[in-house]
Amino acid sequence: MGAYTTPAIIDDQMRDWLVTHVARPVVAGMKAEGSEYRGVLYCGLMMTARGPMVLEFNCRFGIRKTQPILMRLESDLIEAMEASIDGRTSDGDFKWSADSSVCIVMASGGYPGTYEAGKKINGLQEAAKSNDVNVFHAGTSRRDGNFYTAGGRVLA
Repeated sequence: MGAYTTPAIIDDQMRDWLVTHVARPVVAGMKAEGSEYRGVLYCGLMMTARGPMVLEFNCRFGIRKTQPILMRLESDLIEAMEASIDGRTSDGDFKWSADSSVCIVMASGGYPGTYEAGKKINGLQEAAKSNDVNVFHAGTSRRDGNFYTAGGRVLA
């Protein structure tokens, strides 16, 4: 499991089309129905031979989807969230890195079924030495200075 993001994944013309024909109509429709939306809206899309198809909308940060995107965000995340709450954001308000980013989920043995817990996790100190690597904990526990698996999706 994982996700990646790169500025080259879609061009500006496709991005503008998606904002105009997918994202904005959903937000406008919610407002017209009396449920004005403020916050983060994730549009899960699949690019097909017939064009983009909507798979889902989400208003939460999906771990493996959001982490690589936020790694490219150069704007202040807190300011972006506050602007979102206040309804004062627009598509061009954010500054993004031109770098690509990838998130790889490390799952415990047996996942997605009955997963193994209590397995010692090694290599975190080595990963921390790289400026280009961030490790996000999800299903971990810590005891005696060590990390152990404590869930199905352990690290990203």
